[in-house]
Amino acid sequence: MKKKTIAIILALCFVLGAALTGCGGDGGETTKGASADTGEKVKLTVGLPQNANVSSYTDNAFTKYLEEKANVELDFVYFPSTGEDYVRKLTLMAAAGEEMPDVLWGFTSLSNNSRNEFGDAGYLLDLTDLIEEYAPDYKAALEKLDDSQRKRLENRATSETGAIYGMPLFGNVTIWDDLQAILFINQDWLDTLGMKAPETVDELYTVLKAFKEKDPNGNGIADEIPMFGRTNAINNITTWVINAYVYYNDTYNLNVTDGKLWAPYTTDEYRQALIFLNKLCEEGLLSDLSFSAGTAEMKAMVTPATGVSQVGIWAGHPSVYADQTSPLLEEYTPYSGLLKDETGLGGHIVLDPTNLYFPLMITADCEYPEAAMRFCNVFYQDETISRQRHGEKGVDWIEEKGELTVGGEGYIKVVNPDAFFKGNKTWCANGGGIYTAENYLAIMASDSHHETVINGLMKACHDNVFPLIVQPEERCEDVTYTSEQYETSHSLKSSIVSYTLEQRNLFILGTIDINDDAQWNNYLSELDRLGQQDYLSIMQEVYDSQENE
Repeated sequence: MKKKTIAIILALCFVLGAALTGCGGDGGETTKGASADTGEKVKLTVGLPQNANVSSYTDNAFTKYLEEKANVELDFVYFPSTGEDYVRKLTLMAAAGEEMPDVLWGFTSLSNNSRNEFGDAGYLLDLTDLIEEYAPDYKAALEKLDDSQRKRLENRATSETGAIYGMPLFGNVTIWDDLQAILFINQDWLDTLGMKAPETVDELYTVLKAFKEKDPNGNGIADEIPMFGRTNAINNITTWVINAYVYYNDTYNLNVTDGKLWAPYTTDEYRQALIFLNKLCEEGLLSDLSFSAGTAEMKAMVTPATGVSQVGIWAGHPSVYADQTSPLLEEYTPYSGLLKDETGLGGHIVLDPTNLYFPLMITADCEYPEAAMRFCNVFYQDETISRQRHGEKGVDWIEEKGELTVGGEGYIKVVNPDAFFKGNKTWCANGGGIYTAENYLAIMASDSHHETVINGLMKACHDNVFPLIVQPEERCEDVTYTSEQYETSHSLKSSIVSYTLEQRNLFILGTIDINDDAQWNNYLSELDRLGQQDYLSIMQEVYDSQENE
């Protein structure tokens, strides 16, 4: 297939400058096998974002399983781990005319429009016919979705030219990872102080003051950290508070009222939220380490080795940001974080619907696309999804019927809870498949005490937090762009999001005075300079066209 040079790739290369390091395959000669139709084993190269927690991709239980199921031999081309960096490397490879891996796996940060740009330019194969001929498990998984889910998936998968350049990673189950902030509160501290979980902003302030001043951990030392999180993803302690004042989703940063889009981060309500957060930070009620701490530092704060709890309220996934074996986790209970509406625009819990990606692609350099599609198809089998998440069957998990944390019956009993997070049992990421509660989630049963605690927290979150989720009926989420709309709006949004997040942190920390009208007006003026009005106009056009479909 002849490849075309596309403007977006050349533009990106000009902006990004020097290329990253070259491909990091496993070395050695990579002679490819016979045609897939002969039944002989074919060698495929898989390009993926390298996860530092994987000790080996070649000597790996998941790799060996995939090779056996698809009758292939896998070699790997390693990309950087972060989304911005691996998309940059892929872009530079294309612009330089370098040979691509046969299959791209786990590229969740490659947007739909960028994927379609690569495909229309000839770097990716149109998978339409290959899916029809060689992907029976994928088609069967699609049939299990309801009509609205299939329509959403098909709309997002298909380019303007009608081609399909990627296969989905779709979560057909709502889990606590979908919350913009997974929150926990120290119930032991509340009980000691005779208090309850806060339901208003004023109650939050009162509880945090008591956590700081009344020695709830009982060690006689003023070492309590009233509230702590981070400022991204499911650790987002600041966005949680902002939603008491105005609905704000960090992923989809525009709101809708009666069909008209508006920017919450320019409103007086948003400013009120920052004023309150600044007050918490200045009084030591919100730790300033929330803006700088890494994963290891957060884990040490939430579950310190001293065995004495330090944090009152924290946000994050306990499997990542806490020591799962620590008995201190038993002091915490899931906290909804639903704070009463302070302004007429707030009172929300954000559930982020970003559970649909198309990170699995076959490149135009693939010599045996039929074999590559058979390999991709394996990711839509239930057992593959279970192995991708939980490790080697019969070693890291076994089949045993039982109750799921979200209700209903499942069959995955975890034996080794660390399989997904480190070692050589999985690829430590989800890179393809349609997962459900049954094939993805573990049953409540466990032979280890700490797993029982984690499962209990998950179930309590599902039972007590999810029923309280409040979101506006109108939301600008999961929209489909034309190439021209995306190219313009994405550039504007990137600058605006980067600026608003930077300024938010500076306002909260007090580096810039949020109470100073001149400083706030400077912030608004800079947003206009960055193209705020043009961004709103383009997104209104995108939203209107989707609503009128």
